[in-house]
Amino acid sequence: MIDPPGWVFCFTCPPAYQIKTVLNWVSENDWDGEGIPKLGFAAWNAPYQNDLKTAMEEYCQDHPDEFE
Repeated sequence: MIDPPGWVFCFTCPPAYQIKTVLNWVSENDWDGEGIPKLGFAAWNAPYQNDLKTAMEEYCQDHPDEFE
């Protein structure tokens, strides 16, 4: 990055956008199981993971009929 000089591109989006996109995709596509999908969450107590958990909870509150 420094020698020789050049460009560095880093693409990322907030974790909330990532998980809400995945949950939306799952809810709009065929579910292979019986009934509605059941979600769970297990992670370290760290900022990135906490943002994912919060976003999952928000999505489920906004769409109560899509996930258990």
